[in-house]
Amino acid sequence: MGRRFDLINHRNLDGVAIFQLNYDGLDQNENYWSLLRDKFFDFDNIPCNDIIYDMGGPIHDYHNNEEYIFTIQPSESSLPLTLTFQSFSLGTGDFLKIYNGINTSSPLIGTFLGSNSPGTTMATGNSLTLHFKSNSNGTGAGFKATWNNCSNINNPIDDRGHDGVDSKDIGNNLVIGFPFPQPFSASFQMDISCPENGSEATIALFNSIGQPVFSRTDMLSEGRNTLTFPSDNLSPGMYFLNVKVGDVKKTMKVMKL
Repeated sequence: MGRRFDLINHRNLDGVAIFQLNYDGLDQNENYWSLLRDKFFDFDNIPCNDIIYDMGGPIHDYHNNEEYIFTIQPSESSLPLTLTFQSFSLGTGDFLKIYNGINTSSPLIGTFLGSNSPGTTMATGNSLTLHFKSNSNGTGAGFKATWNNCSNINNPIDDRGHDGVDSKDIGNNLVIGFPFPQPFSASFQMDISCPENGSEATIALFNSIGQPVFSRTDMLSEGRNTLTFPSDNLSPGMYFLNVKVGDVKKTMKVMKL
């Protein structure tokens, strides 16, 4: 029922009709009253993370000829907002646009088609806007994503004293560490833990309005790889670092002083 109420908000409908929901049966209908309170009324307990789906919800495909704009803007936190896609599959010609701000006049982060997942996107502030549109030529499974701006999403500090990869992470898993130091002035580094030799890391840096600044490819060795990124040609400000190793993708925010 909660997902159905979410559709009402997503589609900006004026209301919802509910039958046989009465005060006499309050205990019986407690879950419904709680959902109505949480979904349609201002309330002090505002979450700092949640899961969002396309209009098909967690089970069904979305429909033909859909179009809606949805803004994620938690009002109780000024922390950066992160949106991570767990699944993404759109039909031919359908698209999802993500904007870095409260509406579609904000800087466009990207337009995503087919199975080209946005991966993880981080806003420069605490809001992201999604614009979804489908045509009449068929549908797809859609998407599932988790947004988060809780205080515990800060880059974890390991026992090396920075946001890199601790030696305990190096094993049979690929681990992409966070850039360090943050913020930086002359250069920054990043650790990638790799389980085998020969993996290729594709790295790109974008400015705050999504324009590419530089890209590079690094061949990784087994174990910890520490990559250094000079910043002589970068102006002070916020940037997005996209890292892809095999099927693993990660987007992180970096800031130059």
